[in-house]
Amino acid sequence: MKFSPYITELLQQKVKRELRLSSDCEYLALDIESVTGEHIGVNTLKRLLGFIDDEREPRPSTLDIIARYLDFENWDLLKCFDDKSNSSFSAAEDEIRTIDLPLGQRIKISYLPDRL
Repeated sequence: MKFSPYITELLQQKVKRELRLSSDCEYLALDIESVTGEHIGVNTLKRLLGFIDDEREPRPSTLDIIARYLDFENWDLLKCFDDKSNSSFSAAEDEIRTIDLPLGQRIKISYLPDRL
C-alpha cells in the first residue's frame, strides 16, 4: 500500500517539510513519535510513501497512528476525507462541462450508494 497524494500532502503540511527523499522519512518518524508518543518504523514510512517498492499492507494500528498524527480519530475517518478513496469518479469519462450543455438543460447525477 502506498499513501495517496492527498495523505502525503497532509503529512507534508503537518511535518512542515517536503517528503521528497527517503531520508525525510527519518525526520517524519521522529515527529510522529514526538506528537503521538507512538513509534512507526522508518522503513514502514518509506513503504507507505513509495520510497520502497513493497505492496505489503500495514497494520491497522500503524494507520491509526498516522491518522492521530494528522489530528483524526482513526484511519477510517481519515479515509473518508481522502479524495481518492472517497470517490470513484475518474477524470475525462465522467466529466460534464457546463459550456457543452444547452442553456436551461438539467442533469441528474447519481452515485453509489443510493445518492442522487
